[in-house]
Amino acid sequence: MPAAKDSICPNGWHVPSLSEWKELIGSVGRNSANKLKDPNGWENESDELQIGLSGFNALPGGNWQFKGSPGGQSGSVYESMNYAAKFGTSEGASWSINKLSSEAIEREVGHSMYQGFSVRCIKDE
Repeated sequence: MPAAKDSICPNGWHVPSLSEWKELIGSVGRNSANKLKDPNGWENESDELQIGLSGFNALPGGNWQFKGSPGGQSGSVYESMNYAAKFGTSEGASWSINKLSSEAIEREVGHSMYQGFSVRCIKDE
């Protein structure tokens, strides 16, 4: 994602940093994943009263994953479609909002460039 971060957002907007994501997650408090989900995009939720309270409206788009080995067969697949929303950060970390979890979780920093996550651009201050 670092190579794309400068051109993916329109002028005056940027890919959020890890600290900006942490600020968003902290601002919505407990049940952060549920509050960040789109009210109409997730099926069979157990705590429907919390769904969509933040107005963020995340949809379960999953992620793209490169599969293969050097010199061998290669290809790509989409993973976690209709199950998780995975958002990248400007540092290459990601956040995941899963169907079965009420809390948003931080993924490890330094993901490979061979994974594709959703991106939300935020307005520069």
